[in-house]
Amino acid sequence: MQIFLASPTQETTRIAAREDRRQHLIDVIRSKKLDVTTGIEKTSSPHKLVLTKTTASHDRELKEYHNDIKLLASLPKIEG
Repeated sequence: MQIFLASPTQETTRIAAREDRRQHLIDVIRSKKLDVTTGIEKTSSPHKLVLTKTTASHDRELKEYHNDIKLLASLPKIEG
């Protein structure tokens, strides 16, 4: 999973694993608040955990940045 997370080009990966191992990985992803969605592909045994990278934290930070810019622009100008 570390190779997948570090890769700038790989957006999705599939990991064939037992249910307890898949759930452990899902729990780690959620506890670390990683920008990764999870799904289960049931086309083989064991099932595959499908991981897809997202830009959720970047999107939140960008929105906050734009809100900060608006707030700064609304402050009164100080003439000195």
